[in-house]
Amino acid sequence: MSRSKVLPVLLVLGLISMLVSVTVVLAQGGEGTATIQDSNNLNFSDKLSDQAVVAITDLPALGEDQSYEGWFVSDDGERKESTGVFEVEGGAVNQTFWLTDEAGQPTGESLIGGFDSFVVTIEPVPDDDPGPSAVVALVHRIPEGGILHIRHLLFSGQGNPEYTVGFNTGIPKGITVGLREQADVALLHADLSARSATLDLIKLHACHVVNIVEGSAGENFDASCGNPGDGFGVSNYAVDSAKHAAFSIAVAPKDDVIVANGEATVETSNAAGELAGRGRDRALDAMASDDVAVARLHANNAKEQLADALAASQSAYGSAQAMATYTLAEPKADPEPEPPKTGDPGVPTMATAAVLMGGLFLLMGGYICRRSRKQKA
Repeated sequence: MSRSKVLPVLLVLGLISMLVSVTVVLAQGGEGTATIQDSNNLNFSDKLSDQAVVAITDLPALGEDQSYEGWFVSDDGERKESTGVFEVEGGAVNQTFWLTDEAGQPTGESLIGGFDSFVVTIEPVPDDDPGPSAVVALVHRIPEGGILHIRHLLFSGQGNPEYTVGFNTGIPKGITVGLREQADVALLHADLSARSATLDLIKLHACHVVNIVEGSAGENFDASCGNPGDGFGVSNYAVDSAKHAAFSIAVAPKDDVIVANGEATVETSNAAGELAGRGRDRALDAMASDDVAVARLHANNAKEQLADALAASQSAYGSAQAMATYTLAEPKADPEPEPPKTGDPGVPTMATAAVLMGGLFLLMGGYICRRSRKQKA
């Protein structure tokens, strides 16, 4: 082939290679989060961590024959629950999801208890396959060690008292679940103590406060007055909450989300425990008083401390949920195992190779062109 023919061929090949590489890059993009919440945040015992809020931006536009769909995927990859086809407006998605029963009602099942991954796939339209396609746009998997301790905090901790209502009835409750719940119960009885008209009633509810805070193994636990708590104790929940948040950080030190929110969980759990202990001390003062006015003053002080303890326990619970945030991003070229196995991790490498080839073709064409001009001269 003559140089006059080779030059156009090389130039065309170079342009095609560059165009292909640009097309591949433009087909990628998007980022976002799937955050876990309670669908009923007024109830501290039911509908816990059962709702997800998916927020994504910068999704590339798809043709009419394709759509984006979200999936919660179990640890072993066997269970895949669709969050539905996304409605994308201006490249953005804002969707709320929870698992429902056959009647379409929320089940209250914890999304943290059953899943460790969130995947966004590109699906055909129409789509006759109920499962996810092999084309992954965005994905995130919570590290194995991290999700283990997050589940202890938010779903179920071995040896804890059991849930008594809702979907999780009969399962040991999560640590921050118990912390928040029992701090609320302790505050209720501190309030009852502070509003009681007689010394006996002030002391009765103050005794309840002590029992709820310390648990049945506590030094000041008094079974004679009864125990409206679950027997574990606010103080013990606080200690365990800080411990398991620290465990999660230790096993996932490179996960910025787990580390930052885990540290917040440790701090607020410790604060909740300290404040609950102060409330217990004031309740003991109320029990030791023989004067109604003085006993009521101590009960009010206990109420103030326990109100702060509840606020701290709610913060600990929220930070623990934030530890389970799915930070959605494109699949990496060499990712950690991510169910389901999808897509082609070699695409970015192919795009880079295409760019280099395109540049090489163009350089060769330019070189031949210069030599041709010199020879003619």
